[in-house]
Amino acid sequence: MSSVLNSINLNEFKQLTTANLGFPRIGPQRELKFALEDFWRGRKSEAELLATAKALRAQT
Repeated sequence: MSSVLNSINLNEFKQLTTANLGFPRIGPQRELKFALEDFWRGRKSEAELLATAKALRAQT
């Protein structure tokens, strides 16, 4: 494998630029993920989902 790496001209590669705007506030125990899944399954209402999201935003 080292022969493959030696034959690569690194100047031919363009610079990759990435950005991370942050991580979503899903909660320390992934509460938002589980609330969303419960909403999709019909176990929680939209109001309950939004209340969970609002509480997590306030905590984190």
